[in-house]
Amino acid sequence: MPKSSILGFPQKVGIITKNYTILNNTIQIQKINYDYLTIIRKDEIVRIEKIMQDTEQHGIKGKWVLATYKGNKGYIFSKDINIIDNIIIE
Repeated sequence: MPKSSILGFPQKVGIITKNYTILNNTIQIQKINYDYLTIIRKDEIVRIEKIMQDTEQHGIKGKWVLATYKGNKGYIFSKDINIIDNIIIE
């Protein structure tokens, strides 16, 4: 069993790289979504569940990522986070 599992860390996590990002409850089709789950600040850590379909947001191409943050499961734009595999803390 990897050490990361023993410590309770998931296999894949993401660190927010923008000043803030929005955890959406749906994959956005419209430009503005006022019905979001929460706002996540820079350097917060989210658990990555699944990398979803391609999208474009504000002219930037990326993917939707299904993530869990403090018990809320929602979607984050992939360019807003840095995805890290297999965190192991010695």
